[in-house]
Amino acid sequence: MFTERYGNYQNYYSMRGNGCLLDSRIEALPKDLFKNTSVLDVGCNNGTITTQVASLFSVKYVLGIDIDPTLIKKADKHLEFVASRVGPSYDHRPMVSRQNFYPISSIKKFSRIQIKFQKPLNEEGFPHNVHFRAVDILRWQPNERFHTVLALSVTKWIHLNGLDEGLLSFFKKMHAVLEPDGVLIIEPQSWDSYLKAAKKFLFFEKSLHKIQIRPENFPEILEQHGFDLQTVVSSENARPKNIEQRGFSKRDIFIFRKKSV
Repeated sequence: MFTERYGNYQNYYSMRGNGCLLDSRIEALPKDLFKNTSVLDVGCNNGTITTQVASLFSVKYVLGIDIDPTLIKKADKHLEFVASRVGPSYDHRPMVSRQNFYPISSIKKFSRIQIKFQKPLNEEGFPHNVHFRAVDILRWQPNERFHTVLALSVTKWIHLNGLDEGLLSFFKKMHAVLEPDGVLIIEPQSWDSYLKAAKKFLFFEKSLHKIQIRPENFPEILEQHGFDLQTVVSSENARPKNIEQRGFSKRDIFIFRKKSV
């Protein structure tokens, strides 16, 4: 359990609510996938998960990317918010026990501290070990490699927008961006989720008729694209435990490792 290895996180806050815990999906993952590594968070949204990984799991560097520049701006603000609440380091206390040292009211009254004025808050240099960038993943030409890639609740949107060709291009790019023996952590949405998206956004209806690949085919396709399936984290283990996260569907998380040449 996270609490046994990293301390009490009951007061960890995020953009999804003042009382939100560590994201249950991240809590369910083996933490050695992050320690002393570089991490890419694809579809980082408002930066909640990216910031949690960067601040709590002893990573060297984390890059969060999203196609929406507005969300990237929110992610930068969220990073400032979290870093501004971290208390002073003494007695070698872990970061998780220092997260909410300063109350939200003080942040609202005195504002956040800009990242450029923040001193490193732990050995890994948080918050300077995390960056956000607005990019289209299908057009992005990365010039860096990562040990771990997070792709949580994002493949549906890549698939609906880019169709089968776009999805396969994404898988190929993730293989290319990973270091040798790197890890891809993927959380596919179900086909029912695709149907709901098409009802909500009518312009996706045409996409549905053009898509041949189904989410249940992803493991086989990833195996064909140079990955070995290592383990599956059951949705039972990644189930949200608080009201702020109950909007997440219960989905299995697949952990793949890049095949050695």
